[in-house]
Amino acid sequence: KVYRSFRGVLDRGQQVNMTEVTLRVAMSCGGCSGAVERIIKKMEGVEDYSVSLETQKVVVKGNVDPQKVLEAIAKSGKKTELWQ
Repeated sequence: KVYRSFRGVLDRGQQVNMTEVTLRVAMSCGGCSGAVERIIKKMEGVEDYSVSLETQKVVVKGNVDPQKVLEAIAKSGKKTELWQ
């Protein structure tokens, strides 16, 4: 399981909408989970994320649009769907 944390600097009074997006992503090896991590790291608004190869679960937290997170990871060729 990989866990990373990012902290952005906000101007005084600026509000952030925190959204948690949980996805099921078909990952078969460390290379797959690494590719997913690289995509998440490049996305604007991400505060925290976790990628679990074992459970095939990806959680992204921050000021992000759930549909854009899903689409960005799906472009990697990995089968991606919202966790239910």
